Amino acid sequence: MAVYAPLQVVEQLSARYTAALREIDNLKSQLDDTEPTETNDNSLNKINLNDSNLLATEEQHKPLINWFKKQQIVPEFNYSAVDMSGFYDEAANKIGEKYTIFEKILGQLGWSYRKNVMTLNVDLKKYPQKEQQQINQLLREFYSHTLFANYRYLKQDKIANLKLQTAAPVRQFFTGGWLEWFTLNAVLQVIQQKNVRFSVARGAKIRFQNGDLHELDVLLYTPNNTPLVIECKTGEYRRDLDKYLNLRKRLNIPASHFVLLVLDIDDTQAKSLSGMYDLTFVTLKTLQAHIEKVV
Repeated sequence: MAVYAPLQVVEQLSARYTAALREIDNLKSQLDDTEPTETNDNSLNKINLNDSNLLATEEQHKPLINWFKKQQIVPEFNYSAVDMSGFYDEAANKIGEKYTIFEKILGQLGWSYRKNVMTLNVDLKKYPQKEQQQINQLLREFYSHTLFANYRYLKQDKIANLKLQTAAPVRQFFTGGWLEWFTLNAVLQVIQQKNVRFSVARGAKIRFQNGDLHELDVLLYTPNNTPLVIECKTGEYRRDLDKYLNLRKRLNIPASHFVLLVLDIDDTQAKSLSGMYDLTFVTLKTLQAHIEKVV
């Protein structure tokens, strides 16, 4: 059996300890440089995000944070903006799926909020019977999830009487925020289908070195890829085209990864606009197909 002097033992233990620390540092460095973080099994494959706040963490946003920092851009994320534990994402999906039916009511809601008129009558007689039932069911469901302060259906007159919520998050949802939630849902559906690592954000703010500040509606980042930026437009978009063109160039991402989801255009117009500008235009119908194409 070998016998070591005390000094030799200390030196050998110190060397081993130093080597172990170096290995730990290397592992930490590799983890920090890893692109999108992985949710459990690196995907959403086995996770139901309904009623979940799994995405609302700094860890989940870290790959996007790292990417922006590499571009010398300072990002600011509101982690709760991707908290799926509420009803907003589900309500947004229902609106998107029935948008042709619900479009006019959204217009009424938006007008009421802008004018601070907190009661609204929806005349269902203007709709076919089948649509009357769908609208009535949807409004009742939204009320049950507190998106309205009160709801009454006057059966004889076929009028839905709504008292609007004054809470800022609900106001923001009905005046355009629902489209961001709808887009986030579409992104997550694709990620779940493809079973890839990812990082997502909603309502991110980014600041360039010269101090310019911009807000990005929905962001997706996957390994070996550039971020996908999706801007959601429920109203006028034409006056902002130059801003978006410049922003895409400053982010140094291809046109396929800077997407404008515009409500008041059809698929033909979206295709034409995409050909005219170095941007990608999509509709509610073509959004998910484009995400599948570029992810």
